[in-house]
Amino acid sequence: VIIMDEFEIIGYSSIDELKREAENSFSIYGNVDQYTNKFESIHMLNSDFKVGLAYNYTGLKPEIVEVNETKLFIGFDKTILCVDQYSNQLLQEKKGNSLFYEFIKVEKHGLLIAICELDLIVIDYEGEDVWAIGFRDLIEDFSKDGDILKVKCADGESFSFNIKNGQFING
Repeated sequence: VIIMDEFEIIGYSSIDELKREAENSFSIYGNVDQYTNKFESIHMLNSDFKVGLAYNYTGLKPEIVEVNETKLFIGFDKTILCVDQYSNQLLQEKKGNSLFYEFIKVEKHGLLIAICELDLIVIDYEGEDVWAIGFRDLIEDFSKDGDILKVKCADGESFSFNIKNGQFING
């Protein structure tokens, strides 16, 4: 059990154990196949919201970002969830083509940048896609500088984008 200020993560030994815990009280997301080896529940302490996750652990841990005090964005494996933690309602579920790395919150514009292995997905606080782009090689490094997102890929190529609209910026 991992306890943070806002949430706790509880691990389970199998999908059956997670399903027994979830029975009638919370939903489970993710893919269950022969590669699935991580079964967890996340419990938000302030809202009592609980969600189950089943995924293939590759060394990347799930990330949770709260926006507008009600919505949670949860990124894990190749999935991004947007849920309303007080109504216990799934608002959006996105399945990506590559592994989720992390979120960058851009409060000034009400946007969330999801950095994935081969993709950038910019989402508004309602969970709707604003823009997205895929890369030929793995994202190796990234940084936000004002309204500019800079990305460096494993092949050495670097890119800069306007966070609000995805416009490519030269140089």
